[in-house]
Amino acid sequence: MTVPQTQRSDRKLSEVFQDIIANVQAMVRAEFRLAKTELAEKADAATKPAIAVGTALVITVYGCLFLLLCVMFALSAVIPLWAAALIVGVVLTALGSILAIAGMKKLKSIRAVPDKTVRNLKEDVWAAQHTK
Repeated sequence: MTVPQTQRSDRKLSEVFQDIIANVQAMVRAEFRLAKTELAEKADAATKPAIAVGTALVITVYGCLFLLLCVMFALSAVIPLWAAALIVGVVLTALGSILAIAGMKKLKSIRAVPDKTVRNLKEDVWAAQHTK
């Protein structure tokens, strides 16, 4: 839709600049809203793996405590007790390690970059450069 010549000449240059500034401000606000939304989505995706890593660390600490109990019981020379403590400690430490590795892999796979915002900003820059 083209604007008739009479309507185009009625606008002052300052009004045109004000409209341009208003449009740019609206675009920037929209991009910030999009970035905020994307980052919130990424943070939500990282919650479960972070909880798994925290849980793994707690289990690993318990495993280490059982290994220390194993040393204590071994020193007291009661073979059945320290053997049981050793088995429990190794199992808990292994379980905690597996959970930590799995959680870290999931955390590494999450990209914290707001992809849609970056793409939109690139499109806006391209459009601004190629608009005559």
